[in-house]
Amino acid sequence: MKKYFIYILILIISISVTLSACKADNAADENEVETKYLKDSNAGHLINVDTDISQNLIEYINSGILIGVQDDTIYYAQLKGQKMFINTLENISSETPHQGTVCVIDCCMYEFFHEIINGKIYIGYLTTDKENNNVFKLLEIVENGSCKSIYSNEVYSSPRLSFCDNAVFIAYETDTGSRMESLSLTDYNTSVIKDSEFRRDENGRITGEWILYSGTYDNQGVYYETAQFDNEDEMGGDTKLYYHSFISGKNEFVMELEDKSRHISGDAAGNILLCNYEIADPNAVTGRILFETNNGFVETEIDEITACAKIINSSKISERYIAGYNFERIFIFDTDYRVYKTIRISDYDKEIRTSDVKFGENVICYLKFSPDSVNLVTHTIN
Repeated sequence: MKKYFIYILILIISISVTLSACKADNAADENEVETKYLKDSNAGHLINVDTDISQNLIEYINSGILIGVQDDTIYYAQLKGQKMFINTLENISSETPHQGTVCVIDCCMYEFFHEIINGKIYIGYLTTDKENNNVFKLLEIVENGSCKSIYSNEVYSSPRLSFCDNAVFIAYETDTGSRMESLSLTDYNTSVIKDSEFRRDENGRITGEWILYSGTYDNQGVYYETAQFDNEDEMGGDTKLYYHSFISGKNEFVMELEDKSRHISGDAAGNILLCNYEIADPNAVTGRILFETNNGFVETEIDEITACAKIINSSKISERYIAGYNFERIFIFDTDYRVYKTIRISDYDKEIRTSDVKFGENVICYLKFSPDSVNLVTHTIN
């Protein structure tokens, strides 16, 4: 199983290399805002955004992973060795915010899921069991700081996760194939959405069906993609997009995809945001948004989403707006008028970077780090 984590390490290194290749193009002001138009758009429409910037919080927070913001409190995680500290900074609008630690999680080898869903914190991470097998765990943390394990499973590669208001979707490799499960956040029961068989040979070549990324913007269904391999490496395979309806319980074929995706999500109305997998050309445009019509899908490439600036996460923040981000920009898509606004959030020349971006109802927020300040930035869409 260690070879799969070597693959993850290689992937992380390749991402670091492509990030370095992108830094030269990241010289514009971090406050740059631009409105653009998609196919069949209303070119006269604008997206109005109000921005609020907190006081300088560098005295309290100088690093960390943003989990979310709730009731004037920032929740963030810090990794120290193999311990993960879930921290808070309360009363951030006052002159004297208060720091605290909700809980400490031991034996955290790699953390990659951190969300506040319906007022509760969920942390997903990789660890090992007594037999040195790789195990993915998902914890629910409640207000008193107690941690409840709601999911634990042996995995053969890093799982891919997405979520909606009442469920988390987990795609992972098993010893015989690939599986995608739905974990209910109400009763913690799991159900299998898709179970496929495939095998890897000693050279890493795959035969069979591999379940890749998934995502949803509502509680009606989830999109996911699969790749069919015939003794091919991971760059091969015919890729297809499916939609699993929570209402009917059926998996519906949506379309053939030209390439595998690094990010995919959509809603029941057929508004889908994709980011293709590409490593050969770091500046290749990989992002596109699709709107379903009576005559099929209308598709537009998003120039600012590239191989080295892929979509990290996205969400539907209202009935009308979809928002996403990469390490350079936030994207706000108006699905009614088919226009989108970009907001630059980082500038490596000025040593300005951001935490993970979090989404709420018509709200987008993130921590902005610079050499002499840390601020919570909140964008409200009107």
